[in-house]
Amino acid sequence: MSLEKESLTHKIEDDLALRNRNWDKLTSHLADMTNPHDVTAKQVGAITYGKMSPRKIITGGGSYNLNVGDNSFQVTFPEEFSSSPFVFVNVHTSNPNARSAAATGPTTTGFTLHVYSSTAGSNIYVSWIAMGGA
Repeated sequence: MSLEKESLTHKIEDDLALRNRNWDKLTSHLADMTNPHDVTAKQVGAITYGKMSPRKIITGGGSYNLNVGDNSFQVTFPEEFSSSPFVFVNVHTSNPNARSAAATGPTTTGFTLHVYSSTAGSNIYVSWIAMGGA
């Protein structure tokens, strides 16, 4: 399988079409891969592109001042998804045993961020990535 490459002499529209053709090639290639044990993506918890076509990825993050216990914050996406996206969060901390984060209730416009802290007055940065349909 060969993929097309972008060039400085291409128009932006041509490079966008090229990227879409490359995605189609990759998706087709992944569909053609053999699976001798008939393991499904659902069985291993993998994200399948079929649920996210065409694809949109939005990233973000922010600093949060935490109390002891569960702290909830509403996060709004800068642009709307066509369906509820998959959301992944990451706490930037030097003490992972004292802090954790999770995303709940994702919608087309945002999600609820839960950050747990075992210490009060912590100002912590949490980053997130949302992937879903355009």
